[in-house]
Amino acid sequence: MPRLADNKYVLKGSIVLLDILSLLFFSACSFENEKSEVDRLNDISYVYHYKDLDSTYYYANKALSLSKGNSSACAEAYNNLAFFHISKMNYEKAYDFLDSVTYVTDNQVELLIADIQRMRLCQRESENKKFYDFRERAQARLKRINEEKKSLPERLSRRLNYAESEFLIVSSTYYYYLGLVDKAKHAILQIDSITEIYKDTAQYINYLYQLGSGGLIEGKTQYDVSQKEFEYLFKCYLYAKKGKYKYWEANSLQALSEHLIDKDNRTWLSLNNKLAINYLNIDNMPDSLLAGNLAQRALSLFVSYGDVYQIAGAYRTLAFCYWTVCDYTSSLICLENALAEPLINQAPDLVASICEQLSLAYSAIDDKNNSDIYRNKYLDLREETRQDRQLEARAEQLEKTSMQLNVLIVFIICLICVVIALFFILNSLRKKRDKKFYIDDLLKPLQEWNKLNYKYLNNLDESYEEVEEQLNLCRLSVEKAKRRNVDNRSKVFLVNNVLPYIDRIINEIKRIEMSVESDEIRRERYCYVKELIDRINEYNDVLTHWIQLQQGQLSLHIESFKLQDGFNVLLKSTASFQLKGIKLEVLSSSAVVKADKIMTLFMLNTLSDNSRKFTKAGGTVVISAEEKTDYVEISVSDTGEGIDKQKLENLFGHKIKNGHGFGLMNCKGIIDKYRKTSQIFNVCGIFAESEIGKGSRFYFRLPYGILRVFLFFISLSLTINLNAEDVKEIKANTVLKVKSEYLIKASNFADSAYYSNINGTYQKTLNYADSAISYLNLFYKQAYHQGKDLISLKGTETDLPADIIWFRKGIKTDYDVILDIRNECAVASLALHKWDLYVYNNKIYTQLFKEMSADRGLAEYCLTMQRSKTNKVIAVIFLIILLISAAGLYYLLYYRHVLYYRFCLDKINDINKLLFSDKSISQKISTISEVDVSRYPHSLQKVIAQIKSVLDNSIDLNERKKADIEYLSDELNRARYEDEKLYVCNNVTDNCLSALKHETMYYPSRIRQLVDEADKNIQPLIEVTAYYKELYTLLCEQIQRQVDLVSYECKPVSLKEIIGIDEYVLGDSVLIKYLFDILKTQCGCVNGGVIISSKNNQYIVFDVICRSLSSDLMKTNIDLFVPSVKNIPYLICRQIIRENSELTNLHGCGIVTIFEERENKMILRITLARYICSNIKTS
Repeated sequence: MPRLADNKYVLKGSIVLLDILSLLFFSACSFENEKSEVDRLNDISYVYHYKDLDSTYYYANKALSLSKGNSSACAEAYNNLAFFHISKMNYEKAYDFLDSVTYVTDNQVELLIADIQRMRLCQRESENKKFYDFRERAQARLKRINEEKKSLPERLSRRLNYAESEFLIVSSTYYYYLGLVDKAKHAILQIDSITEIYKDTAQYINYLYQLGSGGLIEGKTQYDVSQKEFEYLFKCYLYAKKGKYKYWEANSLQALSEHLIDKDNRTWLSLNNKLAINYLNIDNMPDSLLAGNLAQRALSLFVSYGDVYQIAGAYRTLAFCYWTVCDYTSSLICLENALAEPLINQAPDLVASICEQLSLAYSAIDDKNNSDIYRNKYLDLREETRQDRQLEARAEQLEKTSMQLNVLIVFIICLICVVIALFFILNSLRKKRDKKFYIDDLLKPLQEWNKLNYKYLNNLDESYEEVEEQLNLCRLSVEKAKRRNVDNRSKVFLVNNVLPYIDRIINEIKRIEMSVESDEIRRERYCYVKELIDRINEYNDVLTHWIQLQQGQLSLHIESFKLQDGFNVLLKSTASFQLKGIKLEVLSSSAVVKADKIMTLFMLNTLSDNSRKFTKAGGTVVISAEEKTDYVEISVSDTGEGIDKQKLENLFGHKIKNGHGFGLMNCKGIIDKYRKTSQIFNVCGIFAESEIGKGSRFYFRLPYGILRVFLFFISLSLTINLNAEDVKEIKANTVLKVKSEYLIKASNFADSAYYSNINGTYQKTLNYADSAISYLNLFYKQAYHQGKDLISLKGTETDLPADIIWFRKGIKTDYDVILDIRNECAVASLALHKWDLYVYNNKIYTQLFKEMSADRGLAEYCLTMQRSKTNKVIAVIFLIILLISAAGLYYLLYYRHVLYYRFCLDKINDINKLLFSDKSISQKISTISEVDVSRYPHSLQKVIAQIKSVLDNSIDLNERKKADIEYLSDELNRARYEDEKLYVCNNVTDNCLSALKHETMYYPSRIRQLVDEADKNIQPLIEVTAYYKELYTLLCEQIQRQVDLVSYECKPVSLKEIIGIDEYVLGDSVLIKYLFDILKTQCGCVNGGVIISSKNNQYIVFDVICRSLSSDLMKTNIDLFVPSVKNIPYLICRQIIRENSELTNLHGCGIVTIFEERENKMILRITLARYICSNIKTS
């Protein structure tokens, strides 16, 4: 019985085990079945890629729903869905699905396919940089996959076959549209090496289409190329039709249509492919309409298939077919349909081509406005989708960085060896050192810091002096601006005085018009009006003369002279160089230059003084001249301190620094004046070269001059006998000038072509363009005598244009002018319906523009990035090794009983490092105070105490000097602000006064003329006078608004330094000084010529004796303040007194003339506001 029981239990256990095994078996079978079902659905979805998009989407979605737990199948489903959305131009969703592939799987084949689809998206969207990023990523994946290609299962091998061929096709397409035809050919021809492509019918058809669609096949003639392409396309059509690949059937029909559009090409292909043409012509269309029929069939297939991008492209092809048969309305409808779908704007290249076709179509129906709109849109899109030219510079920089990193790696290896050796050497040497030696080493950084701090304090002093110098210059500029401003206010006062005269004229005319008076009274009124007009003209004459007085500019006396004459003058200043211990060398020269002799000597003096100032004792200053082809180069070189690159770049700017900027600024101004004088001085320029510690070289260029006697004999000989050899010599000397003139004339004709297009004279545009091309060819012949490639207005499409040949050969010419000419010719050809001419010029324009802006270094950029990354990793590894080795050696070489002492030394070294940090001195003291030195050795405590003492002494001095500089900088900023404000106000006021003078000068003469004719008709006189009043008032108000923007200072002004009188007056110091400067000049008074007549608490009265005025003027008792040319200085004085009165609000201020007959002298009596302050006097 027990035995039977055991068998029973064994039987039950066997049954349970059998059930478990059965369950696991059926589960595995279920999983395998489910997996095979997902793969089957994905395969079906892939098969439908180019047959039916809806079926692709349906089966991919179904596969996705069953792919839980199967990451590879899920990724494949996502790739199929992304293909669907790319075709539908739902790019955002496509990117989402492709990103999902990255998240769900590590299957490298599916990740590779996702990257390739991203490449196609970037190609559609013209995202050049992203395309290369994804292409590099795909290449890296493909390389890794090919290493294990033999071990891949059959299904993954098929997917890899698709991925490899698709990668090459997408790359070829992208390169072709960028104009990189060689790369496109190389990519597509690599597909021949993929033997498995013939097993994937869709990809093989794709390959046939790429070969036949144009641009990738070479042949002896264009017809040979067309024939080969036709054969590939026809083969593609047959395969697609047999396999029911709607997408490729439509594509092949569209491409065949494009091959049959051209009449000559169509004739050639029809003769050589009669059977194929008959097979294609299922609707028995005539030859001229067969291209349109094929395009219409392609469009129907694309619409049925549902590819948005290809539908737009088919509309474009059909529109061109309509356009060739002159059915422009149908062409426009097709093109509008192509742009009707908003999603199409995601493909800028396609939209650009459609816009170009729209421009042609609108031009054909003479709708110039719309034609220009779409052409401009086409050009804008071409500009937006060109390659990023900055990537080339980035690639070069990264390559340099990579080189530096490689050098760094070698350096680190050597450094490791040196550090290891140093550790052993230092370990033995430090045992022999005593404590004093350590202390000396520890104090060296403090001594160095003291030196740096001393230099820093000197720099602060120099900064203070520099700011002070700039402040003084700025104040001088403010003083000049204030003087100019008060002059302008005087002019404004003079201008405002004219208004009452105008009012009187208007009043007299109204009386003449309204009242009935006798002829005699009317004549008197007319005479009075004429007198008023004469008075206005007198005021206008004063204003005109006054304005002209302030329009003086730097005048140059140009002459030819020997440069050695100026050098001889410089030799006389040798003593000033010797006093400083500097050797002056002036090299003799026989050059003759054409310039201002005095200004040239000024420039030489300025540059030599600069060299002397910045050259230390024992140095040398050399002045020399070198004769070049077109100019003489005069240089001043020294062995001084040198100038760093940053300062050298802005050396000739308008900023005055370190005391030498002012002279250099004047030198630059003189050179600029030369260049504005005549074209002869275009060679002029001033330059500088310098190297820190070696010295500087300043040099300027002047044109050659000819001595007058020599010029006389040459002109005489040329007059007597100007033979052929003389003409050749003149041409040889002016060849460069002629070359540049050719380009200038070409540019001028290009500008004329532009304006001719604007004016609508399109035939003239072509004539201007032809002239510009002629001058470009002349320039080419002059520069390249053996050159045979001449550009023309119209050429053949088969030959490579000379414009492109020039660019590729690196011919130096103005390619911007060529671009302008081709663009304007294209616009004019559109308007004139010269389609062949438009196609030729537009093709050159787009191709040249693309090549000028193309970046051919993007692949190198990506490779350089990879090299840089690798080198950085290597460098980091070596650094880590170095650190670990250093730490290990440090521990091994030093014993535990010296660790604490070393710890203390390290702390002090940290403090020494802190000395050279960017922290402020107070922060450094605070950080040092936080260190607990109570347990430090006594000698080290003394070191820290000494460091703190030095820092404490330095902080007060530094802060005080910084505060002084900050205060002075604030004063400088305030002065600059005031100077800029005055500068703007003065210039605007000058412009307003000039405008008033030019706008109103005509009217007094016109009114006088109308007064003579007023008896006949007084109405014109009334209208002109009223308009004169309105215009004059308006301009006066504008001037007054500008004048009111500036206000003067009102503060105590000492007269001690001005006129030698120990008194103070209230007002603006600049105006007070200007007042007495004018009086000293005009009246001839000296110290003692100004006396105090009277004074009280408010006013002080001065008498200025006018010694320079003639007795005749005094006897006539002439009024010095009547507006006249001679009285302009006194008018300014009166304006200053008036401004002083307004500032102080004391209206008793004034200026009058007094004639004393007893002593026969003229006195100017001036009343100013007095200021009494005992504190000021005491100080």
